[in-house]
Amino acid sequence: IDPTRPEPFAYTGWVIRLQGFPEQGIQLIDKAIALDAGYSDARFFRGLILLRDQQDPEAAIPDLQQYLVSAPDSPLAAQVRQLLAEAVAAKDQEKK
Repeated sequence: IDPTRPEPFAYTGWVIRLQGFPEQGIQLIDKAIALDAGYSDARFFRGLILLRDQQDPEAAIPDLQQYLVSAPDSPLAAQVRQLLAEAVAAKDQEKK
């Protein structure tokens, strides 16, 4: 792992999350974001973990928004827009 690049941390964190360890995965993803706050894949991964695994839609929203700012035309953009809408709806539901 090149400790100056965000990709290895982000993707290792994502694989760990997929193996059922979201808390450990998000720690590596956080390292990726610390190295490059604009790295869109890490923002997607963290937003999804926060939304789905930690049930924290309010915390997920900024990461999903940042992804769309960084990669508005990516192949995942439509999926991220859907996740963002889900997070906003869940946040609004929590406030009721």
